[in-house]
Amino acid sequence: MDSCPGHLISPCDGWLSVHEIDDGSVFNIKGSRYGISNLIRDSVIAEKYKGGICLIIRLCASDYHYYCYIDDAWQGTNHFIDGELHSVQPAALGKYPVFALNRRSWCVLETDHFGPVIQTEVGALVVGGIVNDRENERVKRGEEKGHFELAGSTIVLMFEPGWVKMLPAFAKGTADSETRVTQGMWIGVSLTDES
Repeated sequence: MDSCPGHLISPCDGWLSVHEIDDGSVFNIKGSRYGISNLIRDSVIAEKYKGGICLIIRLCASDYHYYCYIDDAWQGTNHFIDGELHSVQPAALGKYPVFALNRRSWCVLETDHFGPVIQTEVGALVVGGIVNDRENERVKRGEEKGHFELAGSTIVLMFEPGWVKMLPAFAKGTADSETRVTQGMWIGVSLTDES
């Protein structure tokens, strides 16, 4: 695990894509489409992240399903959101296709080097067990934050503008391209401490 305080590390193993956050940002996560506000269900907090960046790390079944803290921080309250199914066509059509909003848990990490970071764990609709045992306490970089009970999940990190710059190998990531990362790998740098 990279131990330099100003280095942003990956919280987990998986496939990373990097996205800019703007008014029209929609992210495809586990087969569902989310804007920032409906991902965390808090439009006031989501507004602060416009102009920042969003990291989506997709875990595969073979990946280690425990994840860690990216920095020393104060972890706020865990907000758990059950999954939902929504109809996407009117009943008059005689068909009922649906889309799913997955089960998820999010919190704000008041980090020492990367500002306030929203970390969201996304599981499957009904079976996506997310276990986060800690909240409203001081945490340390690299400590276990939690784990997924079943394989195939996703972690989303959102950073406010002006806090993080991705390393060149990861900055090119888009919705159409992913880069393999491992837990503790150096992926970016704090703009307040570019060591």
